[in-house]
Amino acid sequence: MTKNWKIKNEDVCPYISAVFYSPDKKKMVFWLGEKIPNAVANHIVYKKKDEYNLNRMVAMDLDTFFSITPMIGYRENSNQPWKICIFHGKKTIGMTKESADRALAEFCFVNLKDIEFYYLIQDGVHKGEFIWKKYGNNLQDANFWDNWMWQKDTVGSDSFYNFQETRPKGDLPEFNGVSKCFKCLKEEWIYPKIEYHKEILDMYSDK
Repeated sequence: MTKNWKIKNEDVCPYISAVFYSPDKKKMVFWLGEKIPNAVANHIVYKKKDEYNLNRMVAMDLDTFFSITPMIGYRENSNQPWKICIFHGKKTIGMTKESADRALAEFCFVNLKDIEFYYLIQDGVHKGEFIWKKYGNNLQDANFWDNWMWQKDTVGSDSFYNFQETRPKGDLPEFNGVSKCFKCLKEEWIYPKIEYHKEILDMYSDK
């Protein structure tokens, strides 16, 4: 962030805006927020007084703004620490925390069901082909946690979840306009090692 803007990483204040858990506590979606100073670019392009705000991260006369990104957490059982990744590439920006929340809420509660994600077909004549597939559920829907996105791939990605996969880059053979992929090229997520005290783990034990 400091490469292009007059800002330090420690100037950004992260926070959790909302958390949603599956009934079995093995899946979650949370909204990762950031309060960010509306920094000026290191290289000033617009030098006129009435254009100066165009040099800012958000081209407005604001001291700070808020950015929120939906994230996914998952684990094999409720005794394990969460593994984290980004849920879709959606990020909302707001002048206030509330406005950023409202924008992301509209995405998750109203529009998510119609958003298309890459899906690797698991069986049949088109097995191994990436297609665009609508998510089909909004976050508040009862069957959200059983959606196809939470199922594991069985074709060629070493049992990644569907939300971890992406269509490989480069030229691929085409079949009816769909690029075939028999080996998913998505790299595994690398997580920081976190040591939890036994007392904390016992709080979330199945026993």
